[in-house]
Amino acid sequence: MSLQPIILDTDKTTPIYELPLKIRQGDTGDELQVTLGKSFEKYTDLSKVDIELIAKTPDQRLIKQTVTDKSGNTFKVKFPDEMYTNVGVFRNMYFKIGDDSTSSVKLVVLQGIGSIKEAGSYIDDFETLTEEAESYVLALKDFADTGNEKIDDKIAELTGKMTDFVDKAKEDLDTAKEAWNKFQNNSETDAKNQRDDFNSKFNTLMDNDKSEFKTITDNFNKVISNGKKQNATNQKDFDAAESKREKDFTSQSADFEKRYVAQGSDFEDRFKKLISTLQSDYDSFKKLLTSDVADLNKKLTDLGKDTTALQTQADKISNQLDSVDLTQMTTNKNDIASLQTQVNNSAVGTNLLSNSRGKFRPNKSRIDNYIIYTSPLAVSIYMTQGQQYTVHADASSGLVWSGTQHPNVESNNVVLWLTDKINRDYAIISDSNTGTGTTFTWNKPSGNYYLRVNTYNPDNSGYVENVKIETGSVATDYSLNPSDIATNDGVQTAITNALDEADYSTTAEVDSKISTGVGKAKTYAEQSIKDIIGAAPDTLDTIAELADAVTKNKDGVQAINDGITKKADKTDVAALQNTVQAMITSISQADYDALVSAGTVDPKILYVIPDA
Repeated sequence: MSLQPIILDTDKTTPIYELPLKIRQGDTGDELQVTLGKSFEKYTDLSKVDIELIAKTPDQRLIKQTVTDKSGNTFKVKFPDEMYTNVGVFRNMYFKIGDDSTSSVKLVVLQGIGSIKEAGSYIDDFETLTEEAESYVLALKDFADTGNEKIDDKIAELTGKMTDFVDKAKEDLDTAKEAWNKFQNNSETDAKNQRDDFNSKFNTLMDNDKSEFKTITDNFNKVISNGKKQNATNQKDFDAAESKREKDFTSQSADFEKRYVAQGSDFEDRFKKLISTLQSDYDSFKKLLTSDVADLNKKLTDLGKDTTALQTQADKISNQLDSVDLTQMTTNKNDIASLQTQVNNSAVGTNLLSNSRGKFRPNKSRIDNYIIYTSPLAVSIYMTQGQQYTVHADASSGLVWSGTQHPNVESNNVVLWLTDKINRDYAIISDSNTGTGTTFTWNKPSGNYYLRVNTYNPDNSGYVENVKIETGSVATDYSLNPSDIATNDGVQTAITNALDEADYSTTAEVDSKISTGVGKAKTYAEQSIKDIIGAAPDTLDTIAELADAVTKNKDGVQAINDGITKKADKTDVAALQNTVQAMITSISQADYDALVSAGTVDPKILYVIPDA
């Protein structure tokens, strides 16, 4: 006979079968058709591939059989006779396909029909059915946690129903076992009682016959003349007694057989009815499971249709983008880049590193020669994660800029780092181009970091100075951090001399003069900026607005360039910046909020937030 076709894959969760394969002890020639799943896509013609059935029988014998009926991605195999020998479960049966193997197939060998143990085999089959139901509870649990709430809820519902079915089946199994044991015990008791009664009656008859025979024998010598006649009479009586004994025995045996068969038939009828009820319950559950799986497949199909619709829309948008003429956009981009270059070259970028002048000379007299400048004068900077920066610095004669750390190799290399105060978060920021400018993106957490200078010569002769770190990708001329200008020696001396000459008598007078000076400097800075902007309207008085205008009207680029050439030259702008840098620092809203949160806002600095 042919078993139900199956699909096998290397993935043990595909497919989920309702029941294992079943054959019956004593049968032969069952044929199984197997189709390979997705993981075997490379095998397009199985007629050219070696296929072998490998199975371990319930009594642990290993069976191997070559498969010859094969084509495409499907093959058929007939089970060998030795697989029908013993009742039980094949717990390790699979197919070897070329160099690959399928997932395991569960095969159950049922008790043969007509066996003396047939009644008991119903219980064995019932136990096997319960074990199979429990295995599907585990399979449903393994199928859970898909990440889809609706699917997981449905699996949980099916798992609950299957668990209830298993619990009810176990109760019914226990009831069946109890009935079977009671039937066996009652049958054995009835048989013993009837046998004992028969033996008692038989022995009584034998005793009676012996006594009567003895009397006849004693009288034989007395009535020899009537011996033949008396003998005939005795024989007749004996035959009658023997016939009666045989008849009684036959009647009692028939009654016993009748009662035994009746009890067995009643038990079998009740047991079959119970099995029928379980089968009906299982068929109902199977129907429900099939319906739920079909519903789930429909939802997955609908989801696939939605995905296809989204892909179609994406392809449509992509086709629209492909038809866009990028020639004009490229021209505008080049014009903007040219304008940005002119703007970048018109001023010096702000140095974000405090106390950056140097000289920074490591003096630990060893190969891995470095200092982290945290005290007494911190060389520090606030770094923003994801921000692009450019660093450049001057190194003493003989030193070679590098971006690689070799702590045990003596060399003329010099490396710049930024590190937090406890040396937990750090990164190398230099490379071979740092003498002219190295651009990098800060990927560590936002926060305050300190300069670390590394040389690799124990003679302590090498040093670094004029370190500048600025935002963007363009390296500009070295300048002090705005907060350092007021502490610069020349500026400090000038301020001290001015205070001495003024001979202010009170701190209030000093504060008043400083406030007046700052106000004048701010007024001068604002007026200088207005002079640079000129008569530009509000919509064209920022770089972003100029870039916007260039994008929309490339013919205006030349006019803007002409306008820039009429503004202050680089020397004037640099002088203006040096004047106002002491009290004005450009900063984003996010960076300013970070300074406020950290409590590091400097009261000496006027923070300007362009996007506020």
